[in-house]
Amino acid sequence: MAKKLWITLPAGAVLFWGAAAALLCENALNLPALMRPAADRAIAVRIAQETQSTWAPVEIQARDGAALRAWWFRPPDARATALVFHGVADTRKGVMYHSTLLLRHHYRVLAPDSRGHGESGGGMLTHGLRETDDVRRWVAWVCAQSPGEPVYGLGESMGAAILLQAAGQGVPFDAIVAESSFSSFPEIARDRLRQKVGPLGPPLADSALFYAKFRYSLDFRQASPAGAAPGITVPVLLIHGPQDTNSPQIHSLRIQAANPAHITLWAPPSTPHVMALSRHPAEFERRVVSWFQPANR
Repeated sequence: MAKKLWITLPAGAVLFWGAAAALLCENALNLPALMRPAADRAIAVRIAQETQSTWAPVEIQARDGAALRAWWFRPPDARATALVFHGVADTRKGVMYHSTLLLRHHYRVLAPDSRGHGESGGGMLTHGLRETDDVRRWVAWVCAQSPGEPVYGLGESMGAAILLQAAGQGVPFDAIVAESSFSSFPEIARDRLRQKVGPLGPPLADSALFYAKFRYSLDFRQASPAGAAPGITVPVLLIHGPQDTNSPQIHSLRIQAANPAHITLWAPPSTPHVMALSRHPAEFERRVVSWFQPANR
């Protein structure tokens, strides 16, 4: 009896660990329907009216055939275009304050729903592995609308991480602002699970990453803004407050250290995760608009 128990307990623990890792991975890659709200047309109408802009829904096709959807705003006397990317478990609605700021300064704004979010297709989200090519296609679409004009990117959280990976792989932005990015998906996964379950967090995260590679052939070691940073050749402004407990500031410090010649960090005080605009609205506006004007950098 004791021998059978000695065998059964470790086997059960291994099965439990494997099931927990699989569940964590599936939850990280697939948002439930309740976290994928449809776009609210009334919001787009209101913002267009407030900024005296025109707007239209836009759809393009991803490499894998997924439908990618966005709102496209055009203010009068536009001088350039900014693409604005939301964070995980959010939609384009979550970056409408940022979009409004840019519209007031005469930037066209494209605000997509990232794959696996909102009204965009694509099934699972991959934190940059597939989204990087989605960004490339959005930039190509924007450039076709206004050939020869500057194209800028602003990203929040996961959107910031995707944007940095795209820039590191040669997607042609003129400048980038990225707030509260992670440095690599494995590192942020370890951080988040360490916060929840203590020292068991990092090995559990690694097990979930192994499951993703085995089950979906997704190597999340490649989802790395810090790894992509040496390939960035345009000015990047990182925004990351030291009070961010969701994605600790060390992530942006790693990204900056990988390419200090092109990457600058603004660390606004008393600023939680992606809260720079709400906590420091005037300074956020000044820095972002200035960053998107080469003569002011």
